[in-house]
Amino acid sequence: MTTPLSIRLSELAAEIQQVIHSSFRNRYYWVIAEISSLNAYPNRDRYYFDFVEKEEASDEIHTEIAGRAWKRGSEAIAEFEKVTGEKFREGLEVLVQVSVSFHSRYGLTLSLEDISQEYTLGALEKRKQEVLKALVENNPEAIQKVGEVYLTTNKKARFRSAIQHIAIVGSPNSEGYKDFMHNLSNNTFGYRFTTEIYQSSVQGREAEGEMIDRLIAIYESKIPYDCVVIIRGGGAQTDFQVFNQYRLSRAVARFPIPIITGIGHISDISIVDRMVHTMTNAPTKAAEFIVAYNRNFEEKVISVRQRLAIRTQQLLGNKKDRLGSLNRQIVQATQGLLIHQQQELATYGFQIRSKPLSHLYSEQQELSHLSVNLARNTRSVLKNGRDQLKQLSYPIQSRPKSIVDSRQKDLSHLSANFSMHTRSLFKNKDQALKHTGSVIRLARPESILKRGFAIISQENHFVAHGDQVDPDKELKVIMQSHDIDTKVIRKQKRDDGQTYL
Repeated sequence: MTTPLSIRLSELAAEIQQVIHSSFRNRYYWVIAEISSLNAYPNRDRYYFDFVEKEEASDEIHTEIAGRAWKRGSEAIAEFEKVTGEKFREGLEVLVQVSVSFHSRYGLTLSLEDISQEYTLGALEKRKQEVLKALVENNPEAIQKVGEVYLTTNKKARFRSAIQHIAIVGSPNSEGYKDFMHNLSNNTFGYRFTTEIYQSSVQGREAEGEMIDRLIAIYESKIPYDCVVIIRGGGAQTDFQVFNQYRLSRAVARFPIPIITGIGHISDISIVDRMVHTMTNAPTKAAEFIVAYNRNFEEKVISVRQRLAIRTQQLLGNKKDRLGSLNRQIVQATQGLLIHQQQELATYGFQIRSKPLSHLYSEQQELSHLSVNLARNTRSVLKNGRDQLKQLSYPIQSRPKSIVDSRQKDLSHLSANFSMHTRSLFKNKDQALKHTGSVIRLARPESILKRGFAIISQENHFVAHGDQVDPDKELKVIMQSHDIDTKVIRKQKRDDGQTYL
């Protein structure tokens, strides 16, 4: 058996290297590939990784070639991360410029010479647009696109008049959380807030599920939070990819409590930012927004208070003027009414005084007339007596002296009786006249008022009977030294015969 012709492995490797070197020397290719198996040493300008291409249907690796990045490639990667905000990482699809080389020990290698920033930015934006489109199409009841604005259930939620009770989704050990709490607690207006932290990762593969779970926990707590704040500090663009994921974006869009994002980015706006009620680009900005919102409410309250004070002063001034005018009208009307009542009272007083005097005068006239008639009758009686006496004198002269004596006795007795009757009649008439005068004096209004009685009038008419009193109108009570205006509280008729005397 003959031994086949052979060469050493190193000789074959040298031939391969020579062929590749002669074929690919000073030639560069733009290649689309995905980064895999990355080991990065940026401080030493060293990156070791694989370029892979996967089957679209099965996601199985179709092609795999080792990749390297040295100083030039390391600088390109650093510039790429700075411009795009996207971290050079495993699973990242890139458009890179490479050169082909072969090493006898390390085999075929593609050296990264440059990386397209535009391609990666376009790919990220493309994925974002696909997620946004899916959100609108799959959730029409919660997400609608109007122009370039996305109207969501969360955007339609209302802040309370002032924000005080806050739920925070984020990491309590992060600088972003500390900055948020510092600005919130040390605001210049002295506002005080109640905060509760719902701890969650905000980057990495587990972050999306954790944040969704925290939102569910906030909702199921039934605590009446005024708002929810999602906090994430600064970092590479890849660190913010969780905020472009479909499930998290859908959860915040449908959340019933207003959400404020404080995600530390400069220019790029995440999908979550577009779905929530209020977006800010840093945790400190979220705190400043809350403080400014409360300040705006306080200024409105101060403005309302000032307007209320001014309006109150105006109303008080107007009412004071009106009250002064009404007071003057009341005083004038009262004075007029008093003058009128005084005039009427004077008239009534004159009538009251004149009637007893007229009655007394009438009684005096009657007494005088009676006295004249009595004198006239007396003279008539005396004359008749003298005439009878003369007539009797004739028989007396012819009768015995006893008859004359008897007649004289009768005459004396008649004269005594007449004199006594006359004195008694005058005495009785005089007593009757004095009694009438006393009654008249007691009946005068001044005497009646002094004894505690009062005169009652209603609408300028004297009231003598309870049936004449109208309960809906005022009464005037005239006493000895005061006039009292009063109202009827109750009118009740007494039973027959009942008295309070």
